[in-house]
Amino acid sequence: MGDSVRIRVIPSNEWIHGHLMSLDSSRIVVGSLDSLKSWTLDSVLRLEKWERTNSRELLTAYTLCGAIGFGVCAATRCGGYPPLTGSVGGAIGVGAAFGFFMGFLGLQIVPGQWRLVHLPGRYPPPEQVPPAQPPDTQEASRSIRPRGLVPIGTAGFEPATP
Repeated sequence: MGDSVRIRVIPSNEWIHGHLMSLDSSRIVVGSLDSLKSWTLDSVLRLEKWERTNSRELLTAYTLCGAIGFGVCAATRCGGYPPLTGSVGGAIGVGAAFGFFMGFLGLQIVPGQWRLVHLPGRYPPPEQVPPAQPPDTQEASRSIRPRGLVPIGTAGFEPATP
């Protein structure tokens, strides 16, 4: 409760933003600065929750990638040039700082994302959705065969007969 959500209900196709106040098997209540609004779950088309990006994991991954990339490049003398800092250790430090900066920049650009909330009784979990059956190949080939098209390079504009 209290999560930032956006909801789309049946009468309109616009997103309504607010904070989730309550959710049970029949109703949802969303509050904004000026009001509380309530809907039945049958009228909800889509409900999404804002999730922040895990900054600790992202910064750690970017820092490690930068350090490894710069370190490997310095150790193998990539491009035939000596390390910019004069040593492999210095290149690893510069790479780590560069990776950390890029991760921080990424967090500023994309701080999080909207995630679909599975409402009770609305969306079956992915493991319960039956797999799609392949169509009958003979029936499918009949339905997609083009009709009435003239082959390229033929004279006249009469439709071809099947």
